[in-house]
Amino acid sequence: MVRVVLGNLVFGLPGCFVRELFSMAIAAHPMTPGHITSLSVLRTHRKRGIATALMRRSQMEMEMVFDAEYVSLHVRKSNRAAFHLYKETLDFEIHDVEKGYYADGEDAYDMRCTFKKKVETEPSAATGVLEEKLKSVRVES
Repeated sequence: MVRVVLGNLVFGLPGCFVRELFSMAIAAHPMTPGHITSLSVLRTHRKRGIATALMRRSQMEMEMVFDAEYVSLHVRKSNRAAFHLYKETLDFEIHDVEKGYYADGEDAYDMRCTFKKKVETEPSAATGVLEEKLKSVRVES
């Protein structure tokens, strides 16, 4: 599960999509950046592409559903595996270095991945699938 923070909205992926929350988030926060606060894969399940798949899906949702401009995250300077995933596989760039970011005093790379805005004349297949899922969601109080 990826915990994703977008403005004041926190959600996990994969998860349920609630039409009203999406509409409010988009209206209240146009071009809001997304932020990944935590990503973890059980040690016995690593090297299977799970983290990459979760990140790519969360990036797609942030860009397409929330119209996010970019996604950011922090990674320990000593975490070479995570740095490689973000930099080489997912095209994140180092935005800044935050000195003493972690409780133990270790520095963090502040990394960002800017989304390339696509000019489309028709909705993509992925957008259509998301729209259909959103139509079927009911909110009960």
